[in-house]
Amino acid sequence: MMSIKTVPLTKIKRAVVKKPTTATIELITYDNKKAIAELLKLQDIVSKDVEENIFHTSSKEFVDLYFRNGWGLGCYYQNRMIGYIMIQVTNHDENENYPKLIGFDSQKIAETACHRGAGVHPDYRGNHLQIILQDTAADLLKKSGSSKYVMCTVSPENIVSRNNIFASGYVCRGHMDHMYRSYPRDLMLLTLSATVNK
Repeated sequence: MMSIKTVPLTKIKRAVVKKPTTATIELITYDNKKAIAELLKLQDIVSKDVEENIFHTSSKEFVDLYFRNGWGLGCYYQNRMIGYIMIQVTNHDENENYPKLIGFDSQKIAETACHRGAGVHPDYRGNHLQIILQDTAADLLKKSGSSKYVMCTVSPENIVSRNNIFASGYVCRGHMDHMYRSYPRDLMLLTLSATVNK
């Protein structure tokens, strides 16, 4: 895997870390089956800590689709994945075509990447890792020139995640009452040209 950056950890298991501690953000590509397997396991851990209607888990088949048409980032501490984000760049699924749902034309749909899910291990919350992963992904997309927009969905009831998404510069562009397993979701849009490297 390619290391992207190091980030500080100030809390572990909700306790303040006394000694300077860092985690590493690394790029995950489709050929890294070990990292993708770790991501799936972490996704299950995250899902057990929140209500089903708030956090949508992606099946192994969909995760495979996302990585075949994109990439991900993993946050690692002591060789263990503690956070992740999945980015799908092309070939959006017709049933989850976020840019189409907000009225984008075919050209803008082709210019839109989708943030297909992010999660942080419960022991490492409070370190702003979701924001860091989102911002790092946005920077990589801008540098690649592959996308002008990024979209994701969030439950209106998931206040923490929703605030983290707003903190990365996303705006709410729509609402769907029935997505995934008939759960309400807000449709969030980030315009990459309007973002600033952090």
